[in-house]
Amino acid sequence: MSLLTYFTMPGVLVHQWSKIMCCKLTGAAVHEVCWFQLDSPAGYVVHDDPESPWQQFVIGLAPIFLNTLVAMGVAALAVPFHRPEGQPSVPFLMLVWVAVAVGAGGFPSLSDAESMWELAWSPEASVLSRLVSVPVVGGVYLGAFLRYFWADVAYGGAVVVLTFLLMGVPFK
Repeated sequence: MSLLTYFTMPGVLVHQWSKIMCCKLTGAAVHEVCWFQLDSPAGYVVHDDPESPWQQFVIGLAPIFLNTLVAMGVAALAVPFHRPEGQPSVPFLMLVWVAVAVGAGGFPSLSDAESMWELAWSPEASVLSRLVSVPVVGGVYLGAFLRYFWADVAYGGAVVVLTFLLMGVPFK
């Protein structure tokens, strides 16, 4: 695994947590959880298929929303440690790293896209869920491809910067 895997470990943990929470919310039984490993994938949750494609969308897309919220919360915790003048403090740098890593970990995985696609195109799926699945799953596949160009880390950084801007943190 790459250095990026180590860097984004906090995001992998929150990614798995968000899936478990949404499995509980939708009633999909969780059978196995790998919080983090130095293999591919870096983490995973094995769960039953939910009853509807909509519930699969909730489980599959939960990390982008929940990781973003957690990353914003961690970035907000870093604000009191910000020093507008001089070197940044160690607590500030550590919290920024965790916030970026958590934001980066929010990108849905290829297995998320495959699960959403399979359930949306099952015989019992509605026409609406099929229409919605095409752009949603296409976006997830695009995000997975853009990971090769570190778009997930850029996203995590953008979440932190946006949080700082919303909180009025001065930049030099």
